[in-house]
Amino acid sequence: MISEHNLKDILNSLGFEARKGEVFEYTYPNNAQICVDFKHKKIAYSPLDHRFKEGDYPSNDDPSTGFIIHRNTTTNFSSNENFVCLVAVHKLLEKGYAPKHIILEPTFKVGHNQQVYGDILVLNQEFNPLVLIENKTYGNEFSKAWNATLKNGDQLFSYYAVHKIPYLCLLTFKDAHTADMRLISMQDNPEHLERLNRDCKQEDKKRGFSDPANTNAKSYFEVWSQTYSNAFTTKGIFEEDIQAYNIGKTKYSLEDLRAVSADQISSIYHEFATILRHHSIGNYENSFYILVDLFLCKVIDEIKNPNDLQFTYKGVISDNPFLYCDRLLNLYEMGIKELFNKQVINVKKSAIGDLFKEAQRYEGKFKEKLDDIFDQQKYFNIKKFNFIEVENSEEFYLNFKVLVQVAGLIADLHLSQSQNNQFLGDLFEGFLNRHIHQTEGRFFTPTPITNFIIHSLPPLPNHPKVLDFACGAGHFLTEFMARHKDAKVHGIEKNKDLSKVAKLACIFHNPKSQSQVIFQDALDFIAPRYAKSFELESFDCLLSNPPYSVKGFLSTLEPSALNPFSLKSGIDPKSYENNNSIECFFLERALHFLKKGGICALILPVSVLQKGGLYEKTRALLLEHFKLLCIVELNSRTFGSTGTQTIILFAQKAQKYSTDLLDALTKANFEENKLEKDFKQTEFLKEYCAFRGYPYADFKAFMTDKNLNPALERSFSEYFSDFESKEPKTFKKKLPTEGLKQEWFKASSFYAKDPKQEGKAQQNAYFKSKDYQDTLKAWQREQALEQMHALELEKMRLFALIQGEEVLILKSPPDKKSDNKNNKAKIVEFLGYDWSKRKGDEGIKYTSAQTEDLESEALGNVQSIKHIQTPLYNPQDPEDPTKLAYAFKSFMHAVRTNTPRPNLSPYRTQTPQVTNSLARP
Repeated sequence: MISEHNLKDILNSLGFEARKGEVFEYTYPNNAQICVDFKHKKIAYSPLDHRFKEGDYPSNDDPSTGFIIHRNTTTNFSSNENFVCLVAVHKLLEKGYAPKHIILEPTFKVGHNQQVYGDILVLNQEFNPLVLIENKTYGNEFSKAWNATLKNGDQLFSYYAVHKIPYLCLLTFKDAHTADMRLISMQDNPEHLERLNRDCKQEDKKRGFSDPANTNAKSYFEVWSQTYSNAFTTKGIFEEDIQAYNIGKTKYSLEDLRAVSADQISSIYHEFATILRHHSIGNYENSFYILVDLFLCKVIDEIKNPNDLQFTYKGVISDNPFLYCDRLLNLYEMGIKELFNKQVINVKKSAIGDLFKEAQRYEGKFKEKLDDIFDQQKYFNIKKFNFIEVENSEEFYLNFKVLVQVAGLIADLHLSQSQNNQFLGDLFEGFLNRHIHQTEGRFFTPTPITNFIIHSLPPLPNHPKVLDFACGAGHFLTEFMARHKDAKVHGIEKNKDLSKVAKLACIFHNPKSQSQVIFQDALDFIAPRYAKSFELESFDCLLSNPPYSVKGFLSTLEPSALNPFSLKSGIDPKSYENNNSIECFFLERALHFLKKGGICALILPVSVLQKGGLYEKTRALLLEHFKLLCIVELNSRTFGSTGTQTIILFAQKAQKYSTDLLDALTKANFEENKLEKDFKQTEFLKEYCAFRGYPYADFKAFMTDKNLNPALERSFSEYFSDFESKEPKTFKKKLPTEGLKQEWFKASSFYAKDPKQEGKAQQNAYFKSKDYQDTLKAWQREQALEQMHALELEKMRLFALIQGEEVLILKSPPDKKSDNKNNKAKIVEFLGYDWSKRKGDEGIKYTSAQTEDLESEALGNVQSIKHIQTPLYNPQDPEDPTKLAYAFKSFMHAVRTNTPRPNLSPYRTQTPQVTNSLARP
């Protein structure tokens, strides 16, 4: 990154001459000059034309005579972006652009009396806009700005909406000679538009930039995104073979490439993951092998075409998706032949022309129609370089958008000149590890856990309506259908490929089932066409292993989509990009989907029960709207090497009225005898005191008038210890306002009644006195008592919410034995499976019964799960009373029907610990 610290080195590298007084100057052949004054921290551009104020632009009729600066904030050292601007202007002048065609911080009016400022606007020789350059510092700021541009157009498109410019450019400089650029052409390609809209209905046709229907930044962004697949180039302004006032580049050579540096390894890996995440692509194994194929194309391109590289996409004017895919297919064919001596079938359109010539046929409209059919068959059903499955034109262009972005990550790299040839190995290893994590259940729930949950469910209504709102490959749905033939299963999956897998799995399992799986984000509004089937508060059962710890998930949702979530109020919108508590929002989403009395079984990280902040609000929401039934504490091996400790939470959605008692008690000033007419329970306060170990009379007095007796103060010892500690967690000592301090002073003996006396001295004396300290301590104690009073009210509210509820808890074997030795054997015995990392045999391995009858079936891992050995459930007998699932089902059924609880003593003697207890706040 260029900063003031290294700016002198940068200027020396650019050829600036150092003058006396810490001044660096550069004079250009067109007599333009840049002067950098380190003493006064100023950057001067000359000549300047002061006639053009903010919002005024030159023209052929009124030409400028020098630089125009609409706002003078880029001519100082206050921001590192100003140094990027400095280098960019230097490069423009060095290229041959005249100062009179350069406007710094151009003004754009975006509304009534509102205006925004760009960084550099370059005009052509007729004083018309040519390119708008937005400068960013190298690294995170540039990446963040580009990701925002890909998402919604960001600053560049807001400027374009009010000031039409042929080219938009996002620019950064790492040093004097290393630039990173994203150049977007805002000009239409008529041939591409005609091809794109050839067979479309009028309402489905894609717009061009010149379409009068475009009225704002959003509409122009839609054109760039939907019509031109977010096309951009990384070169086209500063290269040696590009003349001034000619933007864009049509021919690339090895001279345009740069060696791969070590610091690019992690950034390429991160950007690749960001691209996949932005487009909701979860098939990392498939994506990895596409990347391998692209590297193959890149290497063979450098070898075979050093002076006319074919790998780079050249933008919407000089290129189009069909031509680019053709070049990649040709490179792939060439690479496989050259490096692996293997023939790849890659039929080219020229074969049709060759056939016409061979047959001596006239090439008229018939030939054109054949060419069109060829294009549709080859590209709209293309099977290579597919990040998503392509079966039609819409999916082709969606995939092309991803393809161009991924290929762009490596297009400028000179692989054979890399400074660190371990780059490929490091990058590939990272994605392979990602694939292994997926195999081990980072995204998919191990089938034994899925089956245990389903076997544990209490009896459900006939034709139950069931939902998995993060269904992945559909394991919960298919396994539920196996146990409940009449079920109506529904799935929501954000990843398109996985949503297809889930839907097909449901069809294969039961062709007559009314399964519905949709492709969207479950946290977002349900698309209108699915709203009836996925109606809120309509599901009898919700089973899911929702994602957790997904950084920035809130920033992917529209603000209106977050409105139904009460948890939103606990998060500052500024922290949306860093918040990763997605599991909390999925838990509240379960509340939205379930009908009253509906059952949910969710796999969640244990942090939901332990962390503070938003997780505390989540627990409060859970207690307020659900009746807790069962909790299973799973060990860290459950999901393989992810190492995350999880729980299974079984709960029933309920309408609770228990807090009405507390509200009435508070209103009655804690006089319980006043509640006898309205409530059967009149000893709530005594029960709470017994639970907390508080002296009843003293606690009642405290809640009534905040009078704290010594006995209760001893019970509050933990509170007061926190209050007196140097770093209190809850009871931080408050500081009085200046107004309150003045009140204390005027009430003190230090205050002089005679206004002629000096008051400042008396104030200073008072604030240093013991009287002030005593008053301050007494006031801070009062404030702490107010906090304690409020905290006890909240605890009583939670106590009221769960009073009388019973929760069955199952603890799986711990990771370590009491002697701190590995407890793997007991864990595998409990789960019924283990994870293999043996090369060629990675993944989950089930503990299966070994019988002669099973030998033919046991050859496959899929078959072995049908005979899995685990205390959790019996795959052959769902009613096996020796299994833990039966205990759970019996217990939950008894709680829901308010019938005698089952005898759980036989299960308590097993290795996993089973306990049932009253719920605790």
